Amino acid sequence: MNKNNDILNDLFSRMPEEELPQSFRINVMRKIEMETERIRIQSERWGWTIVIITSLLIAALAVVSILYIGIPKISLPIPDLTMLPFYFYIGMLALVLLGSDYLFRKHFRKKQFTHKDKQQEADPISLT
Repeated sequence: MNKNNDILNDLFSRMPEEELPQSFRINVMRKIEMETERIRIQSERWGWTIVIITSLLIAALAVVSILYIGIPKISLPIPDLTMLPFYFYIGMLALVLLGSDYLFRKHFRKKQFTHKDKQQEADPISLT
């Protein structure tokens, strides 16, 4: 094994050193970006293909079940209108809770970002 390394070292030492062209990095990065884009497009195509096939399969199963199995006609009952105030109360309560959650999160994020800005001003070298 050591003899092989000596031979390789000897061969590499005999090779003349050549400068890489100025555009070498740019060309390599362009090829890497093109390959990355190709892989992204390919995976996106596979994703769309799977979604389309699955949707067609679901639609076909729905048609088969309606035509051959004979699903009975569905009727929706009209809800009792005496419960409408209760439903309205629950809906308004949910809206108030969602709104307050949104406002608290907005306030917290604003406070958190101002704290990070102050921290970065105090220590501009920090990468975090």
